[in-house]
Amino acid sequence: MWPFKSTSKVAGAVTVTREQLAEVMWNLCQEGAHDFSKQLQHEFQETEFTIEGDQKTILFSECIMLHLWLTSKVLAPEKELLDSVHEHFFQTLQARVSNPKTLENIKAKLLDRYGRYYGAWSNEAKGSQFIFGTEVLQCLVNRGHPNQNLLSHCTEVVMYVLTFMAIVAKTRPKYEIAD
Repeated sequence: MWPFKSTSKVAGAVTVTREQLAEVMWNLCQEGAHDFSKQLQHEFQETEFTIEGDQKTILFSECIMLHLWLTSKVLAPEKELLDSVHEHFFQTLQARVSNPKTLENIKAKLLDRYGRYYGAWSNEAKGSQFIFGTEVLQCLVNRGHPNQNLLSHCTEVVMYVLTFMAIVAKTRPKYEIAD
């Protein structure tokens, strides 16, 4: 899972429950999604892509799904922790969305995004994840459809993705699970 291994513990790691660490990781996803969606909106102001109204909400929800996937990729060996992180996501959804059909659609979309992201990611590519970056852009701002105008932003997306994965990998060892 180059280069993001989160297995080595840090001296002075804080002892927490799995639920507490899941909340830390969920908050990291939310903060990252918020910052990344703002960054993309700023970058797209200089292109033909304008993000307005409902598109901002869609962009943010896509960013949340991306950050959940990135966290899952880094923390893949810790299935129980990831299940708890996803449970935080679903609890947040249930607090904001009352329609059961909408909830099911969001869950289906999350599974679709995970499939697309796993399909585009290459463990052999190291830092060169151009195909992955293109897939991410298509999901984030073009409702999953290819668009050549997005390619100019691919490098920035890949650099952001790798940076966020490194943050997750550096955050995890700061905590030791007690339960």
